[in-house]
Amino acid sequence: MARHAFGAVSAQVNPQALAQAVCRVSNWNLVESRYYAGIHSSQKNAKLNAAVQAHIYKMQSIGVQTYVRTLRYQDGIAREKGIDMRIALDAINAVHSQSIDIVLLFSQDQDFVELAEEVRRLNRQLNRKVVIASAFPSSTKVRGIDKTDWKSFSKADYLAALF
Repeated sequence: MARHAFGAVSAQVNPQALAQAVCRVSNWNLVESRYYAGIHSSQKNAKLNAAVQAHIYKMQSIGVQTYVRTLRYQDGIAREKGIDMRIALDAINAVHSQSIDIVLLFSQDQDFVELAEEVRRLNRQLNRKVVIASAFPSSTKVRGIDKTDWKSFSKADYLAALF
């Protein structure tokens, strides 16, 4: 989303640096960064598989927790399967275990509205206040995920976060 919004050539983003930029503006303390991605099988696309593996290794080397799922192919088209579900399950588990105060999603996927609603339900049940926010490029007309706090980031923040 950001690469297209800002016209950047590289997709090699350091998610920890970008999250840190959003947290700094929001006066939040970043404790952990996670990255979820679909990856081509080496049999279907060895070049893209190797590129994503190298990017994952860079992120792991700086402490980003990574979660990778092999892409599924339907009619020759690669599709992510289970990534959004894994994100939602991890967020719900973290809220329920009371190990986080903020969920920050770098997404504009409205499917995450259900996650926002569940976090609010858990807040009431557990008598807590976990913030759920969605970050998005400031230059885009589309905004954040409904029922989340919207946090935009600038092109400068994005470019500074490229590996």
